[in-house]
Amino acid sequence: MKCGNCGSEWNVDASKSSSFTVCPVCQEKLTNEKKSGWQFFDNTEELLAFIAAEYGNDALFQRKHFSDHSSPTLTEGQKNLIKYAYQSGAVKILEDNMTSDQARQETAVKQAVGKIVDKHHTAEEVAKRVVWELTNALGWGMAKPQGSTAQKPPDSTPTKTTTTATTPASTSDSETDKLMTRAWLFAEDGDWDDATTYFNRVLDTEPTYAM
Repeated sequence: MKCGNCGSEWNVDASKSSSFTVCPVCQEKLTNEKKSGWQFFDNTEELLAFIAAEYGNDALFQRKHFSDHSSPTLTEGQKNLIKYAYQSGAVKILEDNMTSDQARQETAVKQAVGKIVDKHHTAEEVAKRVVWELTNALGWGMAKPQGSTAQKPPDSTPTKTTTTATTPASTSDSETDKLMTRAWLFAEDGDWDDATTYFNRVLDTEPTYAM
């Protein structure tokens, strides 16, 4: 048998194959063999948008289709961010506000972000991106968050304002940027302990660092 989620293969007696309902490696639910032309994605934004278009918005409120169409190259960090959105109750908040007006939906977005941050200690910028990807797939028309993505560290450092003339303009920014990049890389891989360590080192270096 072969798992459509992680690609693991194993031998099993044909008479017992029906007794296997989850992959022994990744624990994802096993599905029937994929039809020809089955689509896989290694980008969560495209994947979520595809699920909504292919199966309808309601399909986003369960993880089955996400697992079915996740490419083996989709990183564990990306998978974990989506998993946290479901586990924290963030997705349920969005589901409960599908027919709400725009003001209520904007409030729901903030609540969903807060759920992910509070329960899984995820950086707010990352949580905002994950929630935006979900609402984008749902067609809510929310503005795309700036400064971060769920897939990779930010490409550039936001402009910082200094209030004293004594702040050195030397290597402090360069060192802070390097630490921040390391933190985002750990976050991308779902290594939250090391990510938190580096985020704290950033704050130790520059307590008012905006990101």
